[in-house]
This record gives sequence, structure tokens and C-alpha cells, in this order.
Amino acid sequence: MAESYSFDRPTEDSLIEFTAHLDGKSLTMVLDTGATHTVLDFGILIKEGYRLSDTRGLVFIETANGLITANKFQVKELTCLGISRKDFEVSSFLFDDPQENVKGILGLDFLQGLEICLNFKVGTVMVK
Repeated sequence: MAESYSFDRPTEDSLIEFTAHLDGKSLTMVLDTGATHTVLDFGILIKEGYRLSDTRGLVFIETANGLITANKFQVKELTCLGISRKDFEVSSFLFDDPQENVKGILGLDFLQGLEICLNFKVGTVMVK
């Protein structure tokens, strides 16, 4: 069954933001169909009880600021857009601006196996 979720992009520079839940705690994430992997701010993982010793290895990530090294973590549960991924691997690094509202990026790995339709005319994403 398909579910529809609304988003607002007040300017052409605006990102597509949604509320997600990491182990039950709310956070704002950006939907990025150009990102192969889901990324969380390292600060939010620490806040939710994850430790550097929980790292499952390193990965290189291409960002707008160039290539960086990020830690891989397995989170208990990440939920967004009606999708729940348990024991889900994410990449993590300390985001540049800790005051920024966005704490993560939903990548293609999170959307794997689903039918997704973005409608920019009406500002919805349909997940099936």
C-alpha cells in the first residue's frame, strides 16, 4: 500500500526534509537521492548512547567539501517515511555546524527495495 508524505521547499535552494526517528528519538533528515549511503551526524549518535568504540570500520564519503573519512555504525532502528530499518548500517562524521537543524541524510541504501515517487509540483513523496 502506498503512503504519501508532504514536504515543503520554499526556495529552489531548499532541501527535502523529513522527521525521522533514531531508536525512538526524533531528528530531521534530508532525503538525498544522490547519496548512496545514509549518514548521521556523529553528535546525534553520541547523544543517543553510541560510542566511538561501536565503530564497525571506516568509509570514504564524497561531500560538497571534498572527500572525508567517516565511521560506520550499526544503529538499532532508523525510521522515516513509514520505513523502519532495524540493525541498519549508517556512516557518521561530525557535521560542520552543530547548531544546524538537519542531523542526517537519507541515502539510497535506506530506500532500497521500495518504489519511491517524488512529486515536486505538489510537494509529496509517495512510498510503496
